[in-house]
Amino acid sequence: MNDSDQPMEPDLTGKSSGPNAEPDMLGDIPIVDAEEIRASTRSARVADAIRCDLATAIASLSTLESARLAIVTPDDESNLGGAVALARALSVQFSTVVVDMAADARSTRDMLDCMDHPGLKDVLTGEKKVSECIFRDTRSAAHIMPSGLTQQELNPHSVQLLPVVIDALESGYQFVIIDAGGADERSLARIADDHLGVVLVTGLSASAEIDDRVLGLRRAGYDEPVIVEMIQL
Repeated sequence: MNDSDQPMEPDLTGKSSGPNAEPDMLGDIPIVDAEEIRASTRSARVADAIRCDLATAIASLSTLESARLAIVTPDDESNLGGAVALARALSVQFSTVVVDMAADARSTRDMLDCMDHPGLKDVLTGEKKVSECIFRDTRSAAHIMPSGLTQQELNPHSVQLLPVVIDALESGYQFVIIDAGGADERSLARIADDHLGVVLVTGLSASAEIDDRVLGLRRAGYDEPVIVEMIQL
């Protein structure tokens, strides 16, 4: 057998094997920036989040027939009225109530056209009963527990009543939709049960903050947050 017929020995050094060659055990391994790795991992984990438009979200939720939902608006965006839009659509088939916990009280203003009704804060401070703070939407069959009128500061005991109020509403409605504004994971824990659904409502040009919110929600145990993209209402 000629030398040319001998099998080639693999070159493990990444360099020529002459007598003066210096071994290079690393070869030509590319240097990858750590920040690029983090960004790539983040994109992969967010990419499989459920993204849809409002109509698709409504159709999907309708198949559940009942749910407790927290509607969250990213901190750098204005409230797009997602809670109201979902409630009005679902109320065609299901008993539905909105609980307005958002700082801007947009759901209250949109559904009642005013801010003159007692609501959640009045219940939490003990000034009103739940039944005294539920009102019919002016444009649909949905109901709403408004933000409220009281000027009293909420104390720790008041905050502890929040899940009790949500549970009570859930016993009377198929869909309880909580307008949670820019609530973070810690705030959501106060209203969560084993089946709380989290819906992130964002504009059509979603910001990078959505990625951070999705990752934060997953770390907190909310495995399938839904991102609903919608235009300003």
